[in-house]
Amino acid sequence: MADRRLTILLVLSRLERRWVGGIGRVTSAMARALAERGHDVHLAGRAEDPEAVQPLAGVTLHPWPGAGPKLRQVPSLLTTLARLQPDVVHFHAALPHGEVVAAALARRGRGRRPLIACTPHTGSRWDRVGRRAHFGLVRSDLVVAPCEWGRERAIAAGVSPERARSVLNGIELPELPASSSRGPIVLAMGRLVPSKGHDLLVDAFGRISGEEPGWSLVVGGEGPLLPSLQSRVEELDIPVKLPGRMDAARKRDLFARASIGVVPSRDDMMPGVMLELQAHGIPVVATPVGGLVEAAQEGKAARLVAAPTVEALAEGLRELMASESLRCQLGSEARRVSAERSWPVLAEQLERHYSLALRRRG
Repeated sequence: MADRRLTILLVLSRLERRWVGGIGRVTSAMARALAERGHDVHLAGRAEDPEAVQPLAGVTLHPWPGAGPKLRQVPSLLTTLARLQPDVVHFHAALPHGEVVAAALARRGRGRRPLIACTPHTGSRWDRVGRRAHFGLVRSDLVVAPCEWGRERAIAAGVSPERARSVLNGIELPELPASSSRGPIVLAMGRLVPSKGHDLLVDAFGRISGEEPGWSLVVGGEGPLLPSLQSRVEELDIPVKLPGRMDAARKRDLFARASIGVVPSRDDMMPGVMLELQAHGIPVVATPVGGLVEAAQEGKAARLVAAPTVEALAEGLRELMASESLRCQLGSEARRVSAERSWPVLAEQLERHYSLALRRRG
């Protein structure tokens, strides 16, 4: 437990109608876990319809006026800071927005002096960190990356090592289905954009589908690549389904029936689908980028391929399709590793980082 009860304000770019994916899922789950540890936790961000935002048990929500430039957040942030006088202000975004970090720093001269923390969630923009993001990173008291790879990128961007820490994204362990319910299904999910590599996966599956008859591929999700993926599937004439956006019931059904998962990212930080597949005990074929190496425990909890290429993904799929014993081994280890990523455990780690940073700052 922390030295004392903290008032913690977590800030998102926007508050979600439903906390089901991406940065919103991660931040809302951590907020609940911190509240369960006795802290006074608040979650703020823009909301087009404040009444539609899903409530969070034990967490106070602060919906700010809806769409527009990031600068429009500043007056709402300053008002919230003045009212709450928080011990910690923790910004969550792909990369930190320098203008809101600057506003929080400017507020320090009035009332309680909050610790400024940020978590960068991007896996693809570290080679072009702009001036505003750089300001947000280097001026924060604490940078908490979702994996060690992200911590190293923050240090390379100019954050001092003593201010850079990592706390993995967490996952809630679901009940496992009976093993007999699993079939010859390969499952991938996520936003259909180039960085996620689903085009590589479709081509890789096309190369081996004739070698392993009976197997099918499901790629769930929406995004700009959906039309081109549909055209490619038709061209290759392979058993691939592209159902688009999937509701919770559809996802649960596929998690129960899939025998192999794939995370084919070209670059990424710590994609939630990797953690979900592992928590369901599904053996995963993953590319060696970003936080995926850490999530895979260097190949013990997932089959890491050599590179994000069609050839490497095809080889990884071929290996798992051919070996039920390997699938069982990787799935069991993935499930075991997931148990160590429970939100209460991770909230304790984050709490410890807050406390140490507060003491270091004085």
